[in-house]
Amino acid sequence: MAKKTLVKTIKFSPEELEQIKLRMGSCKMSFSRYVRTMALEGEIVILDSPEYQKVILEMNRIGNNFNQIARRLNETGSYYYDDLMDMKEEHEKLCLMLSQYQSTLRLKKL
Repeated sequence: MAKKTLVKTIKFSPEELEQIKLRMGSCKMSFSRYVRTMALEGEIVILDSPEYQKVILEMNRIGNNFNQIARRLNETGSYYYDDLMDMKEEHEKLCLMLSQYQSTLRLKKL
């Protein structure tokens, strides 16, 4: 991503600014990022599902396990079969979670 060094001033009426702040409230974005995204892309899509966090946590856990196995391979040149089978199980579990939650995901456009 390019470093942002240029500044452009935009004037808003109090009503416009309030409306922008209301819309960006559900986005968890800074004002600058919100305005930039809306100007460049025209819409912001928010994944509106509590199950999303569970999937992300599971993916992070699997990623950490991959890193541990890769580190062991780089250090010793060998691996443990049980580690790979654990990873396979976790991957299958994640795939199941994703397919179950896919139908529950709701996208909210702003």
